[in-house]
Amino acid sequence: MRTRDPARRRVGAWIVGAKGDIAATVMVGARALAKRVVSDTGLTTNLPPLDRLGLVGPGDIVFGGTDVSGAPLRAAAQALNTRSRTVSATTLDAVADDLASIEQDIVCCPQHSWDPSAVTEDLPPLSELVDQTRGHIRAFRERNGLDRVVVVNLMS
Repeated sequence: MRTRDPARRRVGAWIVGAKGDIAATVMVGARALAKRVVSDTGLTTNLPPLDRLGLVGPGDIVFGGTDVSGAPLRAAAQALNTRSRTVSATTLDAVADDLASIEQDIVCCPQHSWDPSAVTEDLPPLSELVDQTRGHIRAFRERNGLDRVVVVNLMS
């Protein structure tokens, strides 16, 4: 388990589709904000009246999730730079270690386990898949000492 400051709340973001463009943008952005590599200008949660809500900051969000891709998260983030320049190479370099750490909390799930049109007789029952997913999320929460986990579906 990672060390934890008991005075700070830590929230997990379990992202379904964790290696997609939107998920990679969110994770790179949060890590870059936490490291002060990018400006927080325009971050609405830092502005009134949202700044009084006591929300956790980007540095207190721990990322994990599932994806059908076995490619590294860094490759997904790099594609954002290559295709659209959404994320700069400088920012990617600054958060490379963070992405490698997040990668450890991303579970590769075969596409057929999420795609109802690909259901075959050799798949486990839905209840078993749900139990596996719950187990992954529970292990993520315990491993990272999280106060809560929010599941975000960014799967296409």
